[in-house]
Amino acid sequence: MTLAFATAVFNAPVDVVWKRVRDFGDLSWHPAIASCGLEVGPVGEDGVAETRRRIVTRGGEVIVERLEAFDDVRHRYSYSFTQNPFGVQAYRATLEFIPVTADDTTFAHWRTEFTAAEDRLSELSNLFSHNIFQAGLHSLDALISEIDASPGLRAARGIG
Repeated sequence: MTLAFATAVFNAPVDVVWKRVRDFGDLSWHPAIASCGLEVGPVGEDGVAETRRRIVTRGGEVIVERLEAFDDVRHRYSYSFTQNPFGVQAYRATLEFIPVTADDTTFAHWRTEFTAAEDRLSELSNLFSHNIFQAGLHSLDALISEIDASPGLRAARGIG
């Protein structure tokens, strides 16, 4: 298994960041995504419906991801590929947001483990780490900064 990841620190409380990203069917904050929609399957024996998101990238590639775990308390979700244009197998990723209590900021950690052809591991690790995860976190940071600059949130946080 190969690991790829990106991290960031947002100048906003974890609840503000999580509110923006917790909807598994909404990736409008990611610059590489043209569209994203949910597909909810039948309820399984465990009483839970399978949830997938169908993503179309700005380059026209289709990715289908299955929600594997969701935790509102720990501000994270995990997902796997059911369809991807990258040629990877056993892909499982987690997007997680952790409160930094010292200054009311948020630490973000987006990571995946996957397998692929040996000669593509470095290329794919770089793609996931930089072009997908870091680019997404950077875009999200810009959106959160706009939200954080709003007078209502600043007043609620005791700023200005």
